[in-house]
Amino acid sequence: MWMCFCLTLFVLNIFLRTVHSLPYSQIEGVTVLHPGNFDNKTYEGNWLVVFYRKSCGHCISYSEPFSQFCRSVKNWNWVLHLGSVDCEDETNMDLCYRFKVQGVPTLRFLFTKNSKQMSGEISAERNVTLLRKSIVSKLVNVSSLQLPRDLAVNDPIVVTGSDMEVNSLLILDYSAPLKREIQSAIVPGLTEVDVRNRRSGEVIVKGPEEQVRMVLQRMSGSEPRLEENSRAEVDVKTTPIQIKYPPVYAVDVYRSLSMLLQSDVGVRDKIEGPALEALKEFLDILYGILPASQEYKAYLSEISVWLNSKTSITGQEWVAYLEKIQFPLYKGPFIACNGSKPHFRGYPCGLWTLFHALTVEQYLLLSSSPDNQVDAVAHALGRFIPRFFSCTYCAFHFALNTANLARPGESILPENRVTPNSNEFVFDESVIPTLPKAPENPRDTVLWLNAVHNRVNKRLAGQPSEDPTAPKVQFPPSYLCPTCWSYSSTGELELGKTSETEESLFQFLVERYRASSWKYVDLPTVFITNAVITPSFGIK
Repeated sequence: MWMCFCLTLFVLNIFLRTVHSLPYSQIEGVTVLHPGNFDNKTYEGNWLVVFYRKSCGHCISYSEPFSQFCRSVKNWNWVLHLGSVDCEDETNMDLCYRFKVQGVPTLRFLFTKNSKQMSGEISAERNVTLLRKSIVSKLVNVSSLQLPRDLAVNDPIVVTGSDMEVNSLLILDYSAPLKREIQSAIVPGLTEVDVRNRRSGEVIVKGPEEQVRMVLQRMSGSEPRLEENSRAEVDVKTTPIQIKYPPVYAVDVYRSLSMLLQSDVGVRDKIEGPALEALKEFLDILYGILPASQEYKAYLSEISVWLNSKTSITGQEWVAYLEKIQFPLYKGPFIACNGSKPHFRGYPCGLWTLFHALTVEQYLLLSSSPDNQVDAVAHALGRFIPRFFSCTYCAFHFALNTANLARPGESILPENRVTPNSNEFVFDESVIPTLPKAPENPRDTVLWLNAVHNRVNKRLAGQPSEDPTAPKVQFPPSYLCPTCWSYSSTGELELGKTSETEESLFQFLVERYRASSWKYVDLPTVFITNAVITPSFGIK
């Protein structure tokens, strides 16, 4: 029987991808900011701060180009400061709300406290050259770009050219290494850059920017390295590793749900229109389907009654209401979703587990609630996640993966968020026919979500966010559920493509994610116990 495989430990020889991607807190030259030091550190302005979440897959991916950028501007430290804020850390939540961080990763350029403008958003470019230019455009408006006198011990020089941006980059890159004040002179129409000693007038170098950089590099002994490769280095080798698929732990479900409701919803600047309706719909699903104690369901009902009386709320009002009613939030550690490093798995793993559990519980409710709308869970996820999930890139990709669930008059993409850069996300309508078929009944929903999850796994396999001890594979793999797979006419293994393998896959998913299969270690009874829970669909 396939069920006997569920708790087995398997040892496999697989291609293990080791991806080098530093956590933001470990990038050289970047100060970890938090409420205890933020205002004192940033008071003088000229700070570039990256707001991120440590478990956000796209944030993990972005850390490599960001670290490349940080290395390229190491000589700018006399005028530019670099910082990071982890919005997943609850103590930083007010900071992230204060700077209106609606999605991560987000870059903010902080001006001085006396400035009329507190901060400006910078596009999170993966291209180091473009990011450097974006920062220069901010710096030239708030700084003279003159090296402090105590550092400028050598004769000053003058850079003359026709391009303010080129001049500014040369000043930033070489003032500190040369220990010289570098002044800029703009002469329209010049085709070359002229560098000379300001006092003697002696020409140091004259020519194209590349030639000027070569000479200044030799003089200074250093050169900012512009590493345009936006992908982290990957080592691929065959290594025997142990892959364990433990059962579902209730603490993982409720830890991620608590983070979702407190942080991802709480950080929204304004919640209204379709976003508010999506939040109400998601709460309805939680009340009606989530395996939970009656006490927890009562809290959900109380929130829904309050929310239904509103046409608009802020994230701060949401958080304040949760605190007012003392809504239970689980803050313990992950168990099955615990990653090999702090930034692996965790929150997104627990969310996927929650989503799978909701599809299974909806199916199990079918016999007792025949009026249950067949696509209730799928539709709620398709509306809620794109509008509230903190990882902007992930949220838009989820919107694309659920595009065929939108009802007439509904927007596929979230109206309350800024679309990611076109080099990271493009809405391509031609993809819609290739999406997993929209569910027509609760059984379909169980299979539909697994198909969507596997599409995501395929896209993220080998990326920096992949935990090397838990590779992103098509789930369940053939060794975990042999009867879920069959061979195609070309001899390739396929998941759930025949009526027999589809039924095996369905039964596997139901058995794995149903609440009666969960482990209830360390979870307070206010959330749920291992007693039989009888859900009742709909807010009361």
